[in-house]
Amino acid sequence: MEILYAYRIRQMLADKDPVIAPIDQDAWAKNLGYLESSSPELVALYGLNRHANVGLLRRLKAEDLQKSARHPELDHRVTVADYVQMMSKHGPTHLEQIERLKKEAIREIKLKT
Repeated sequence: MEILYAYRIRQMLADKDPVIAPIDQDAWAKNLGYLESSSPELVALYGLNRHANVGLLRRLKAEDLQKSARHPELDHRVTVADYVQMMSKHGPTHLEQIERLKKEAIREIKLKT
């Protein structure tokens, strides 16, 4: 999703009256081979994309946060500020998922032994 945030924020900042293209995140994961990528590779890619996004966000002016795009799935406009807020929640949400999956895996290993 970090790469999607990167594109959508740049679209709002650079384009005139942009429209966000809807995606199916499950189809992305399946068809783009996310499940075949190694965990270290995925973490590195996330880190690089997040680093680039944070660098861009640090350079923004306050008025840039109000730049927007029409989001057809939501049927309203979304702003750069909306995406910054989504980004701030996205990483911690995935960390919680990873921790939960690790605990489940450890429980399963213990049950098998």
